[in-house]
Amino acid sequence: MIFEAGVKTAIITLGEQGTVCLTVDKEMYFPTISVNAVDTTVAGDVFSGSFMKALAGGLDLEKAIVYASCAASLSVTRQGVTESVSDAGEVWDLFLKQQTMEEEKR
Repeated sequence: MIFEAGVKTAIITLGEQGTVCLTVDKEMYFPTISVNAVDTTVAGDVFSGSFMKALAGGLDLEKAIVYASCAASLSVTRQGVTESVSDAGEVWDLFLKQQTMEEEKR
């Protein structure tokens, strides 16, 4: 269906249920990062922008999704639109923590 139209990658965010990434070759699921959510108003926008930033910065698809999930997770811990946007350093710190946890699981 969607791939027949020329789409190569589809990313579906499911809020607290995680993120699904579909490609022509595979399906991947990424769980959310557990946080105390306060306001989810801009989480999707933060995910999208952070995902594009991560790809443009050279991260591969899977790491870009994790980076975007980190940014979105941080965004929901704060009340208000402007306050919800974290600086890149804070997102990067959480991203590195998630990468370390994944490596320890292996």
